[in-house]
Amino acid sequence: IIDITTLYFSFNFLYNPNLNIISSNIGAKNINITGNAIFNANVSTTGDISVSGTTKIACSSITTPGTTGNNGKQIYSGAVTITSSTTFSSISTITFGSTIDGKTANAQNLTISAHNGTTKKAITFTGAVGSTVPLGKVTVNYGEATANGAFSAQSLEITSNAKFTPAASSIVTLAGDFTNNGTFTHNNSTVVFTDDAAISGNTTFYNLTAATGGKTLTVSDTQTVSNELTLKGAEDHLLAL
Repeated sequence: IIDITTLYFSFNFLYNPNLNIISSNIGAKNINITGNAIFNANVSTTGDISVSGTTKIACSSITTPGTTGNNGKQIYSGAVTITSSTTFSSISTITFGSTIDGKTANAQNLTISAHNGTTKKAITFTGAVGSTVPLGKVTVNYGEATANGAFSAQSLEITSNAKFTPAASSIVTLAGDFTNNGTFTHNNSTVVFTDDAAISGNTTFYNLTAATGGKTLTVSDTQTVSNELTLKGAEDHLLAL
C-alpha cells in the first residue's frame, strides 16, 4: 500500500495497465506530471490530474470524482491529441490549456462533464479545438463549456444540464448535426455546416452558414439567426432544406 497525497513525475510519462494510479487502490490523491503524458488505460482518482506537457489520450475515460473541497480538477497545459473516443468527467473544473485534436478527421468523439451534482463547473478550451484534425461528436454533457478559439467537429450536442459558449466572433465548423437541449450563447460567432446536418433544439445563432451544394439541412424546433443567414448551393448541386 502506498499512502501519499501527490504523485509527481518529471519525465515523459506512459500510463498503461501495468501502472494503475487509482486512489482507492494505492491512496494516491493527485497526479502531477511534469512533461508529456500518454494515457493508454482508463484513469480514476479522487484527487487532481495535471499535465504540464502534451497529452495523448488513448483510453475511453478519465474521471476525477473528488471527495470534498476543490479537489478533482483536471488541467492539461499542453496540446492534447485524442486517439480514441473519450469521456472526461470531473467534480470540479476541466481546463485544456492548448489545442485539442483527433487522430482521424471527424472520428474520435469527446464527451465531457464537470459538475458536483448540483452546480455546473467550468470547462475551458483555451486553444483551438479540432483545427488540425477535427474531432468526432462533441457532447457537453454537464457543465459550462467555453471555447476561446476556433472549434471544428463532426457534430455538437449540448445536453439539458450544459452550456456552451464559443469564442467571440469565432467560427464553429460542423460536418454534421447541431443538437441543443441546454444553453448555447452565440457570442457573435458563426456556425458553419459543411455536410448533411440536422439542427434541433431552440437556439439563437448570430451567423449561420450552410453553403455546400448537394447537401441537406434539416431544421426542427425554433431557430433564430440574429445577424446573417447564408444558405447557398451550386448549379446542379442545390442545397436542400
